[in-house]
Amino acid sequence: MSALGATFIVPTFNRAAFITQCLRSIQDQTEGDWSVVVVDDASTDDTAGVVAALAVPGLRYVRHERQGGASTSRNRGLELAEDGLVVFIDSDDRLHPEYLRRVREVFRQRAAAGIVCCDSRIIDAAGTPRGDGRTFQQVQSDIKGQTIASGPRALADIFAFSTSFPGTAIRRDVLRRIGGFDQGIFPLDDVDLQLRAAAAGIEVYYLHEALADYRTHAGSESAGTGRAVATCLKKVECLERWAPAVARAAGRGVARRKLADARLELALASWKAGRRAAAAAAGARSLWLAPAVPLGFARRRWTRTRDGAVRG
Repeated sequence: MSALGATFIVPTFNRAAFITQCLRSIQDQTEGDWSVVVVDDASTDDTAGVVAALAVPGLRYVRHERQGGASTSRNRGLELAEDGLVVFIDSDDRLHPEYLRRVREVFRQRAAAGIVCCDSRIIDAAGTPRGDGRTFQQVQSDIKGQTIASGPRALADIFAFSTSFPGTAIRRDVLRRIGGFDQGIFPLDDVDLQLRAAAAGIEVYYLHEALADYRTHAGSESAGTGRAVATCLKKVECLERWAPAVARAAGRGVARRKLADARLELALASWKAGRRAAAAAAGARSLWLAPAVPLGFARRRWTRTRDGAVRG
């Protein structure tokens, strides 16, 4: 395998309904020189049979007898990855045919780049793209009132506005240097990994092109109000872990604004889950950290509601 040969790591758990699309999207890449490692985290459906029937050339399938979590599965895949690039794609997501070609172009042009991320279309369980055509990062930009463009991202940039995970490509030697994924911080393990890379002086590059599909469905890790609260709690934990380093690099204001944003997300998720006291506490903490964050969110929500009422 060449210096930019790619090992696609596909962690999976009970995704027999989706993994065919994921693996076919790898086979449909316009460039070759790649292999696939599927790590089955003790699925109870027919994932193994579906993967075997596809007969993807060069695919290695390993199975855990006990479920360990997605981060554990990704780390197991890393043990089997060849030198070159490692690409992470979850088994319910998909890659676009030009994904590998475009990512390799970035690595060729930027020798210092250790990680390349991209944007994603949002698709539903049937694989249909979001009706308004907005991508994952465009939706996040609207929610947070921030924009993002192609380019290298410093520690404070990643901390302030993280990117979507599908199709993240990393040089294998970078992972040897900084280590793999932390299951204890899942599902923020991908953000934590990018922050560790940036803190180590490794270039993290964002390509503002939708080169992957991020699927939302009932079984998604972030689906449901209870999971949303759990995800928000992990986000707060991850950001508080990195806030001191960001404050030293970019100032306390940057750190406090993002922590306020995370607490606001927690407040909204808690309110939706019917946890009123927790919502009030998180909202108050957000207001204390950076009043402009919750007030700005409220203003944007009011403006959208007002404009919608006027158009209606």
